[in-house]
Amino acid sequence: MALLRIFLSENHITFPLSPIPLPSPSSSSLQVPCGLAAALEICTANASLVYITLSFYTMVKSSTPIWVLVFAFAFGLERPRLQLIFIIVVMVAGVILTVAGETAFNLTGFVLVLIAAVVSGLRWSLTQILLQADSLGMDNPVATLYYLSPIMFIFMTVMSLLFEDPVGQFRNSEHFDGFYTAAETFGLMGIGGLLGK
Repeated sequence: MALLRIFLSENHITFPLSPIPLPSPSSSSLQVPCGLAAALEICTANASLVYITLSFYTMVKSSTPIWVLVFAFAFGLERPRLQLIFIIVVMVAGVILTVAGETAFNLTGFVLVLIAAVVSGLRWSLTQILLQADSLGMDNPVATLYYLSPIMFIFMTVMSLLFEDPVGQFRNSEHFDGFYTAAETFGLMGIGGLLGK
């Protein structure tokens, strides 16, 4: 951020770069479930790829709009209408038809990616509530991402430590068998993180 300010001052760009205002403490009742849903979606979606093919994953994950509408109805964001219910029925039928012909069906992978689709619908609905509530101070997607990312990081780290045994993976991985390979691995991960900034 300091480098950005120096660059802007040297190029006479004068618009203010103030930090995003901190939302009120009452918003944590929505922030935590939203961050947990996002973390659970990422973890279960990634875990499902161990058991199922990418094409099968894509077919099941395409049911996310169904769950977005279901949770929108549940939270009162959208009024149930016959047209929307018909759309949901058609989408469910389409997903069932695409999954029915899958020869490499794996129940564990299917359940994991289905959980990812369901919590993705929950996450989008909770994010919509956060964006609509002006009193929470998160009136744009960037502010929402700014405050949800730490929550997602904490939950994803806990789930990784519980289910993936990262320490054991590092010991047995060829990407961490020496100083130079470990530095190269962390360097590649750092580049991805910098690109995300």
